Amino acid sequence: MGYDERCRRRSRSLPFSVWWRAVRLRAPIRNAYDGFKPSTGRSRVSQISVETTNARTFFDKFVAKRRPCVIRSLTSDLAQCVEGWLCGGLRAASGQETVQVEVRKPTGRPFGNGIKVAMSFGSFLDRIESGDTRYYLTTQELPMQADGTESLLAPPLSALEQLPLRPSLCPTLFPQSVNLWYGCARDGSSSGLHHDHHDNLYCLLRGRKQFRLYSPADAHRMPTKGCIHRVHRNGRINYARHLTTADGRTAEDVQKWANSRAQRAQKRAERELARAERAEAAGELGAADRVSAAEDALDTATERYSELLLEAERHAALEETGLSRVRKAAAGTPQEAGGPACAPPSFCRVPPLPSSHSAREKLLGGAAEMICEVRSGEMLYLPCGWFHEVTSYGEHAALNYWFHPPDRHVFDRPYSAHSYWKAAWGKASASL
Repeated sequence: MGYDERCRRRSRSLPFSVWWRAVRLRAPIRNAYDGFKPSTGRSRVSQISVETTNARTFFDKFVAKRRPCVIRSLTSDLAQCVEGWLCGGLRAASGQETVQVEVRKPTGRPFGNGIKVAMSFGSFLDRIESGDTRYYLTTQELPMQADGTESLLAPPLSALEQLPLRPSLCPTLFPQSVNLWYGCARDGSSSGLHHDHHDNLYCLLRGRKQFRLYSPADAHRMPTKGCIHRVHRNGRINYARHLTTADGRTAEDVQKWANSRAQRAQKRAERELARAERAEAAGELGAADRVSAAEDALDTATERYSELLLEAERHAALEETGLSRVRKAAAGTPQEAGGPACAPPSFCRVPPLPSSHSAREKLLGGAAEMICEVRSGEMLYLPCGWFHEVTSYGEHAALNYWFHPPDRHVFDRPYSAHSYWKAAWGKASASL
């Protein structure tokens, strides 16, 4: 029996807490997070007003510093859009749309287990309005466009009109998707402790929600279902089999974009060389120097393109070698009893967090905690990588924007790969 098989068998027989510490020792987390960190113990989330905060100030104080905050009202563009949604507008526009609804069995378990059923949006609303607490509308699979890219909206939102795709509070961030969340909870329903991979602007339209938040700096204390490999400076969390850059690009994305830019540079150099050669044939003054410069530029562009192809091959080989030990550790991950095989790696292997602060500290190894309550008509900004448990009360509905996480502190160009995300945004929003 090999070492890996012995590790897998041992992991199934150990209590989770013992197994989890062993995995963390075998695969230490590379945590480079340098954003806002709450003080030890328990603290409150900052609250701001849209009347006294413009987009640039909001970016500088919260987005760039990776600091959560509650915004005490909706921005005017969002308020005008959602005004009639909860008074029959949603049902009238999207009642016939088919949606995937998460269902929990038994009722007392938290959501976030990935068990979904298909039904019409109108049937779902009927269940919620009757007080049924078993169903919860969460993220939907985004439809593919003709060019093979994902759209920004899925049903039921895709049937609505006049939805602002880039809220006025975050005009320079590029959205990854826009989602509707809808459910009913009599005594409070837990989302389960987890983190998102994108920056989140969460707009509560109905109900009340309590958020418990934990910084990416404490990622090593969180018993996630997946094996965390890296935390980027902006809080973006990578798992062993899913590495990305800080702004969310995969190695394949980076390679394709670099190859595309190199090819465009090569074609520009070829066109310039052709123009210079025509000028030389026509006897224009200085044409010979233009030909020489164009030939040098073409050689440089061609060499750069060849280097990128070799670099991509080397990167793939190094990544496979570097991840081998992490993958061995992750291979022994025990499946949660009764949980689905597709449970997201970003969720934690803990029940709903206890009400006692000391009990939560013990469960999460002393992670610093922030608490806030969001009410109807308010918003929460939550940077990517912040762990959070959401407890919902009553009939609740929310709209959220997930943005690709910025990796620069510059308001006008918050991404180091700005041209890449601008092009991706153009494709994703083209049909809307």
